[in-house]
Amino acid sequence: PTIGKITHTTISGQLVVQIKAHRKATSYNLRYAVPGAGGTLGPWTTQVITTLKPAPIITGLTPGSIYAFQAQALGKLGYSDWSDSSTCICT
Repeated sequence: PTIGKITHTTISGQLVVQIKAHRKATSYNLRYAVPGAGGTLGPWTTQVITTLKPAPIITGLTPGSIYAFQAQALGKLGYSDWSDSSTCICT
C-alpha cells in the first residue's frame, strides 16, 4: 500500500491519513513518528486499520511537529513491506 494523501482536520493535533488500498489486503498497519536528529525516525507508534473508509484520523499529535507516516498491508501471505514515508506538519 501507499499513503495517498494526508490532510488536516478542523481540530488541532489531528491528521487524516488516506491509505491507497492494496488488492486482497484484509487490514493495514499505519505507523507514524517524528523525524529526529540526522533524519532518523522513531520511536514509531503503530495503529491497526481495519477499514479505509472513512480514512483514519490520527489524534493526539503535537501541533507544529512534522510527522512521517508509513503503511503496511496484511493479506493471506502475511505482511507487506512498509511503504515509503510521507510527511506532514501537524497544525
